[in-house]
Amino acid sequence: MQTFQESGLAFNFEDDWIVIQYDKHRFYRYLSGRGLKGVDFIYVINFEKLVLMEVKNYNDRYEYDEINPTETFLNNLDRFFNAYVGKFNHTLRAIQIIHYYYQRKWWFRNLGVPITKVIPKKYWTKFEWGRWYLMYFLMKKGSVEPVVSIGHDKNIELDKERIKNGFENKMKAMTDFGKVRLDFLN
Repeated sequence: MQTFQESGLAFNFEDDWIVIQYDKHRFYRYLSGRGLKGVDFIYVINFEKLVLMEVKNYNDRYEYDEINPTETFLNNLDRFFNAYVGKFNHTLRAIQIIHYYYQRKWWFRNLGVPITKVIPKKYWTKFEWGRWYLMYFLMKKGSVEPVVSIGHDKNIELDKERIKNGFENKMKAMTDFGKVRLDFLN
């Protein structure tokens, strides 16, 4: 298992998945300085599905401030939905920009891309350029799943169906996805 920490939560991913903690990656640091936001994790399952995962921890980690993040989230759902959808769109745009970056490299065009046609994915995705190339390919193919993992105050009951429907409506209005997977962590 690959284990990562994000927003005070631990996430485990299968060893054979390609996982990038995107908001800590060098490309993100470069692109975020140019106004692009990004999701917390980008991962590929079985070389077939690109997953964009945003993590939000609305547990009350700072009780002294007397603000319950779960209540703030529930009272401002539309604003939060807009932010998540923006991060998904920006991340897809970043994958495209990174692909253009690699396309400018002669070795990528003349060696990297031809290698992907004859060598199994498990070998060329060991290289950073290969992982980004596969993500770009899956994005173009439409094999993308947006995921939001939400930690929340266990003492506040969430109308999970209402949140899911509201989020999916926002996704349909602002992206090509329409579907989103919500993981409620509590």
